[in-house]
Parts: sequence; structure tokens; C-alpha cells
Amino acid sequence: MSTILVVDDDKGMLRILELLLTRAHYQVVLAKDGITALDAIRQQRVDLILMDDMMPGGLSGIDACRLIKSSPEWKHIPIVIHSAGPDILDQQLLLSIGAVSALRKPCEPQVILETVAKTLASVHH
Repeated sequence: MSTILVVDDDKGMLRILELLLTRAHYQVVLAKDGITALDAIRQQRVDLILMDDMMPGGLSGIDACRLIKSSPEWKHIPIVIHSAGPDILDQQLLLSIGAVSALRKPCEPQVILETVAKTLASVHH
């Protein structure tokens, strides 16, 4: 079973994504900001990170993404950015921070599941 770390400062969004991914038979770990996300990946193996890009608390999703990708220990973990911001569709930005893809909020549950499944499949092959 794949473990997905969901990072979002919106409690409602965390709950929705947790339900969606749990029902799809994924193990789900939740983090409310970039710092909590780093703590989570220090403590357990994570197969994919679904990261909000705009979060308070000193470490944005983009900064957390860059930190994770700069670590030899974690750089293999694929990151999907989840954002309401217009910049998220900028491929150059995604490449520069190391994200494999982006989902624009609000996003259809089926699209989230397809993106997660496709990303995990590409990593395991």
C-alpha cells in the first residue's frame, strides 16, 4: 500500500483529501504546513507528496518542495503541487522546484486520483 503525505493549511481540504485517498486504498499522512511535512518524512517512508503551495508558517509549499528535492535522502519522492494560484500551471516553475505535476484547486476527485495513480506508477517502473 502506497503512503501519501497530504500537506495543506486548510483543515477542510485535508479532511476531503484524506477521505478520498483512504477510500482509494492509500495510507494517508496529514501535515498542516511545510515544517510538519518535513517532520513527517523524517519519521516514515512516504511514496508521494500532495502539497499545497501557499501555506502560512514560514515554509511555503514551494520552499518545502525545494528543500525535499535538495535532500539526497528524499529527492526520489514525487511531489504533486495542489494550488489555487495561477502560477501553478507554469511548467518552468514546476521544473525549478522539482514537482512532477500540478493540480489546480478546485479539482475533481477523479482527476486527483488519476494523477496520484499515474505518478506512483511512473515511479515504480
